Amino acid sequence: MKRLLPWLAAAAVLSLSAASAKTAFPAYPSEWWAPLGAQERVLLLSAADLLGHPVRDRRNRTVGAIAYLATDARTGDISFALVGSGDRLVPVPWALIEEREADGALRLASDGDGLRRAPAVTEARLGELTRTALLIQVYDHYRVPSAQRRLQAKSAEVPLLLVGRSAITTLPLSTARGAEVVKADGRSLGAVERMMIDPALGRVAFVLVGFGGFVGLGEDWLPVPFSALRWHPGRAFFTLNLDPTRLTAMPTFAKEEPAMLVSVSDLRALYNRYSVPPYWRRG
Repeated sequence: MKRLLPWLAAAAVLSLSAASAKTAFPAYPSEWWAPLGAQERVLLLSAADLLGHPVRDRRNRTVGAIAYLATDARTGDISFALVGSGDRLVPVPWALIEEREADGALRLASDGDGLRRAPAVTEARLGELTRTALLIQVYDHYRVPSAQRRLQAKSAEVPLLLVGRSAITTLPLSTARGAEVVKADGRSLGAVERMMIDPALGRVAFVLVGFGGFVGLGEDWLPVPFSALRWHPGRAFFTLNLDPTRLTAMPTFAKEEPAMLVSVSDLRALYNRYSVPPYWRRG
């Protein structure tokens, strides 16, 4: 594989200034999917970089800090942030997070009093978050009807990728093997070590797969569009939908802090390499 992806290296130089900027998020990400193509650059963040950051309500009160970030393993949509600590973790739908403050805090488009009455889980019961019935209660509590309707059309369980401080794991935990990626020939490629998200759209732009070592201990990163991965329910791993012989031509880069500003044209080029539509296009 090619060792360096030039646009990622250049983007890393911009990461510090970009990460400190105040960023407004739309209330409904779908409204931004079409206009995104006209933007020159997009701020992408590692999902793990949001952990530990405070969450403030519309009255500027700190209501907790982000302990986990959960995404739908099938679609790459950010489902919710878990706010709180081990004995009480409150799932907050990503649609309620309207902006990121200059100090890294996330602003809710709601009153923090609602979090105290919201459905919650404990660290030991994280697996319950995959239950559609519980998630519908969560979205109903926050009055997010569009998300509720999507959940009602899905199965009894919603597989999740849970980004924590130490690793990215899969839920339900009873089938967790870590977020492993397997090549089309059945051989292991590596593990998802970073999830680069577009916070404004509430979607995973691409993942960084560690390879060149043991699973989860890869020496390099391979950027892979989320839509190029196929989730296997019950077995808790992804298959990369790409001819293994084409992997040698895919750019990689050495590990470094991945917060970045990336041009839309470069993102298109990455998606074109994998022959999948860009993440800002639904379907």
